[in-house]
Amino acid sequence: MRILVIGKEGQLAKCLRDTSTRFSHEVYFTSRNDLDITNSSLIEENILKYNPEIIINCSAFTAVDRAEKYEKEAFAINSEGVKGLAKICKKYSIYLVHISTDYVFDGKGTDYFKESTFPNPSTAYGKSKLSGENAVIESDCEYIIIRTSWLFSEYGNNFLRTMLMLAQKNNSLRIVSDQFGCPTYAQDLAFAIFSAVPLSKTEKRTGLYHFGGSSSCSWDIFAEEIFKEAFKRKIIKQLPAIERVDSEDFVSLAERPRNSRLDSSLFYSTFKVRPSDWRKGIKTTLERIEK
Repeated sequence: MRILVIGKEGQLAKCLRDTSTRFSHEVYFTSRNDLDITNSSLIEENILKYNPEIIINCSAFTAVDRAEKYEKEAFAINSEGVKGLAKICKKYSIYLVHISTDYVFDGKGTDYFKESTFPNPSTAYGKSKLSGENAVIESDCEYIIIRTSWLFSEYGNNFLRTMLMLAQKNNSLRIVSDQFGCPTYAQDLAFAIFSAVPLSKTEKRTGLYHFGGSSSCSWDIFAEEIFKEAFKRKIIKQLPAIERVDSEDFVSLAERPRNSRLDSSLFYSTFKVRPSDWRKGIKTTLERIEK
């Protein structure tokens, strides 16, 4: 299958590039300079250059706090740009894989969010991503929307890499202990996408799915696992002391969800791809960082 990945600068796209070698797909990667989904006058022409059967949209405005100040820009990429992309996919019968987020939920409660849970975003970022989801659904193109959360890898800016940097400079760290989610190794998500796409395309499946970690934890527990493994590998010289704090102790423009747990059981039952083993993902990430 001929696949076009939009947004090659992000960590998921880089993991898709790594993982693509395990599959027989013909995969092309574009940057925003190559293909800007907000440029309505050129997007169709640029997409047709690749003649894709499938598009994986990794392009997104993901700066959660910045979205509160620049909501128009967030909606331009996460909603209007996606709307234009979906229309082109409908016009040319291109299958669209669109990546979304746990931020479409309000973050309340302790239950795992299912695909059937009513979304109720409280941030500009979450609202823009939900608007993008709705644009895909309303376009009537063939699609799969995959929501994920707490994405980490050896690439880009993410919690794991931030914790390593801080642990190398500090003896103690203040880390939030009242926010819970399912960490997702981006390489696992990349594998899940490439595994699901052929079945979705050939069987003309459309729908909404969650893919995340196989179990949940809080940020402080996630950090503790990172530090233990990094210390074992001598990536950090000492284990930093963790001061466990509440969300209120960190001031941010956008409210962070207390509950980001995603239920991945529908994805597994449909595509037979297990949820991400985030503890194993930590080990693999650190192995790759060491090299």
